[in-house]
Amino acid sequence: MLRLSFLSALLLPAAVAAQATHAIVATKLSGVAKTQLLSVDLTNGQATAFSRFSHDALAPLALAIDPLNRDVILALELGSNSRLVRLGVAGTSVVRVKLLADVSGHVTSLGFHSDSLDFAVGGASGALWKMQRNGSTPVLVARLPRVSAMSSVGYGGPYFWLAESGSTTPAIDPQIRLFDVATASTSIGPGVFKGFKPVDLTGVAEVPTALIRVIVSGTDGRLYLSVMLQTPTMLNITPALPAGATRALRMRTTVDAVVLGGAVHPYLETTTVFGSSPMKWKRLSGQLPGDPVAFDLVPPAAPVMYMFGDACAPGALTPPSLGSSGVPKLGSSFDLVVRSASPSAAVALVLGASDQAFATVPLPLALPGGCRLFVSPDLVFGRVTDASGYARVRLVIPNQAALAGGILFGQWLEPRVVPSFGFSATSAAAIHVSW
Repeated sequence: MLRLSFLSALLLPAAVAAQATHAIVATKLSGVAKTQLLSVDLTNGQATAFSRFSHDALAPLALAIDPLNRDVILALELGSNSRLVRLGVAGTSVVRVKLLADVSGHVTSLGFHSDSLDFAVGGASGALWKMQRNGSTPVLVARLPRVSAMSSVGYGGPYFWLAESGSTTPAIDPQIRLFDVATASTSIGPGVFKGFKPVDLTGVAEVPTALIRVIVSGTDGRLYLSVMLQTPTMLNITPALPAGATRALRMRTTVDAVVLGGAVHPYLETTTVFGSSPMKWKRLSGQLPGDPVAFDLVPPAAPVMYMFGDACAPGALTPPSLGSSGVPKLGSSFDLVVRSASPSAAVALVLGASDQAFATVPLPLALPGGCRLFVSPDLVFGRVTDASGYARVRLVIPNQAALAGGILFGQWLEPRVVPSFGFSATSAAAIHVSW
């Protein structure tokens, strides 16, 4: 058995006690630094500025938090193009910066599925693109003009709600659709909002009910509810917010919406979209500096495991698969298992503190045979599979509050000699430890 108390100093250096939900906001300033990141505590409304970082002389366009490792992904304005950067943060310090790509056009929204970073470029010639989370040449998914906002339907899956504004010459009706990035096809919709004003949509999010209900925000400072993708009706929320007060939209829970206002109303506000009528706005922040542009919500620490990357085997061999047993909670045990490996074969579980780099070597790392290692090999544990190709490593997690919020990365490897030497690899896991 592997005891995390022994490994905590090595593998969980950034572990902190679970914190209340907070937001990270990108605001536009007028000085040398055009982008300022802010950490906003949603319980007391206080905003704390992050340290400066390379590329912050460019103005912000979009922001998303990577759910695997809680890095901040920023799209920055680079003339008529965009620059995508990944920021590793510790508290309110930016401790790592990685340039991911420069792309044509202005990025309007960011999202994730599996090992992909997905992003939308707006305008009449806009499109949906994807790339590897750690940076690669962007791949066109589909030409989708005017995409102004996107939101994922759960992490890991390829489905996104897309909002498409109507600002062209001449203006047309905006619309929404559920889009499958994996197949580059529309799963539901598009739902055309005939005669809808405002024609520009700034946010989109689903409210899970028996019927399809989608919340959209507009440039007029209002929220709207669309049922079964029909032209939406305005939600009656008091007090009325000014135009520009709903510049971005996120869901805090399945029914609680959070909006960010720009310079005319630089606050975070929330409302329960199925509350009593009239619903009420509740202010979550004090006045934010500059011209707030984009934000994302950071949830409290939770004991979960996210899968990412693709299982792989050299040639036509069947790849092994990674699984788990138990929940990575403080004071409990948690198994990482491998299935469908070769029977009675040597396998290795690689555990690491990072999915970004091992020392100075960037991840993922190409392995002999063509598969990829997605996690830093800080510790490696050998096992021999049983007759069915199964093995496990048990993690015993001490009941220590300092471990809550820690993230550990794992992946199984199997050396193969047929048809030639190489490694088979499972997908990887990001293990979030908490209460």
